[in-house]
Amino acid sequence: MSILKRREISHVIYILTAVIILLAEYTNLGALTSSKLMIAVTMIVNFTIVLGFYNLVYRHVNIITRQQKPDMYYSLVLIITFVVNLACMYLWEPGFQWILAKVFMPVMIAITLGGFTLITMLYRGARVRDWVSLVIMVSAIIVALSKSAIGMLIPPLYITGDWLLAVPNMSARRAITILAGLGTIILFIRGLLGLERSYMGETSGA
Repeated sequence: MSILKRREISHVIYILTAVIILLAEYTNLGALTSSKLMIAVTMIVNFTIVLGFYNLVYRHVNIITRQQKPDMYYSLVLIITFVVNLACMYLWEPGFQWILAKVFMPVMIAITLGGFTLITMLYRGARVRDWVSLVIMVSAIIVALSKSAIGMLIPPLYITGDWLLAVPNMSARRAITILAGLGTIILFIRGLLGLERSYMGETSGA
């Protein structure tokens, strides 16, 4: 196996980059090198975006040329929309603003309102199997009612809904945030130790 294909090379690059950025962040040592590394990372990210555009167009053009029905119609709409939007973005600013105001925003609003349908499906599919499910269901109903028009007319309901959002809900969100932060730190340490290899497309070690 060539030395350029050995995983140790990737580990060394990862560790050196991480150490340089951490030192620059907390001690200001190697700040110039860290800045250049961040610029390089930005350039790589931009290249991956261009590569993603190429893969998107290539895949859907293949679907259209092979006439894979009914997917070809969706691919055709996607390609036309992509080209028109990209052309307006760089060549016709008023047209791009019209697309944002008259097409993009209404679609986003429709998707947001579609969340009501999702909530309705979850409510209809919910089954109270134990006391935990019962607590969750009752809490969800109280919060939903407290944020509706009827909630303003019933002060105890409004106060209870705000308390559920401010205390139990916030406590759970903070716990999830802390666990996510700890998980990120553990993932970083595993990368430094060479145990995490998912960024190279490999299965992580034990």
